[in-house]
Amino acid sequence: MKDDQQRMDSEQERYIRESALLIGDLVHYLSSLATLNKDPRTGNADLSGALRELANFLRSHSNRPIQKLPDVMGEGFSRKRKLPPRQTKVSLPDDLRALSEQGVDEILKDPSYTKGQLIELGVQRFGISQSKLMRLRKDEVCESVRAALNHERSLGVISQEARRGEDQRSS
Repeated sequence: MKDDQQRMDSEQERYIRESALLIGDLVHYLSSLATLNKDPRTGNADLSGALRELANFLRSHSNRPIQKLPDVMGEGFSRKRKLPPRQTKVSLPDDLRALSEQGVDEILKDPSYTKGQLIELGVQRFGISQSKLMRLRKDEVCESVRAALNHERSLGVISQEARRGEDQRSS
């Protein structure tokens, strides 16, 4: 009976050892997540950098079981690290309603504007519903504002043609 129990315990330990997650699995996950967040249009570059840094730190411990993670983290992250200075954010012009089509186009082409700033532009300049824009990704917000800009341009062309036709009729 005792031999059977020891054999079962031994098999359980082997199963746990073979099926347990390794820190390497976490490194792979963190690297994938960093890559996903790298795109400034849909992700967060600061978060991506931090995830990549964490993955690089853990990489040398890849063969250790995930249960050893607290010990590993205590080894390297007790020292303070200096964060790089944040980039200065660009600001929107004061009067968005009076912003020219060219000004709107320049803002849409500049990736340094945040999703919140693009939403503010869409709401104030074009009257797009804020709740609609909030549900979209940054690139989709940009496309919605661009569509409103193109709509405004087409209305301008139609208005010009109508005035030109009116001038020809009155002469």
